Amino acid sequence: GQHFAVYRYGTEELVVLSGSEGIGVGLDASGSDLVWISLLHCAAGVAFAPLGLVEMFNGGGSVQSCSMATEQQRQSSSTAAAGDALPSNGGSAAPSVVANMQLRGCGRFLAYSSVRPSRMLVNLAPHSFSWDEYTKRLEFELPQVNDLKCEVEVLYQ
Repeated sequence: GQHFAVYRYGTEELVVLSGSEGIGVGLDASGSDLVWISLLHCAAGVAFAPLGLVEMFNGGGSVQSCSMATEQQRQSSSTAAAGDALPSNGGSAAPSVVANMQLRGCGRFLAYSSVRPSRMLVNLAPHSFSWDEYTKRLEFELPQVNDLKCEVEVLYQ
């Protein structure tokens, strides 16, 4: 069945739930909380879910699209579309899994990642990130660019 990453804005709690599980939310009389839910994308033993810009109430709206594929799947679709193999990446080992996101906005971005990525690219440039092995939180700063659109690739060996 499907699984989802669930982020509670008020407590900053990040959990993974199956489609049949729920999460309890208790509020004070004048309290509020937001719960963001994102489908887990899975490939070759890696689970990934983009959640959004955590400093915004509607931070999940920053995710325009997300896909995940093994390098073999990416090469097959690229070869079929372009008629050529993918270009060489300068001799470094090709990633085994790539999560690709089209994002809009800027600020601190949160995603769930079941394993530590080997590297990250933002608009094709290497980018720093942090990953917590216990909570599986993947965080990075989405830079401010003119049209507020960024392509982010999360690469796993």
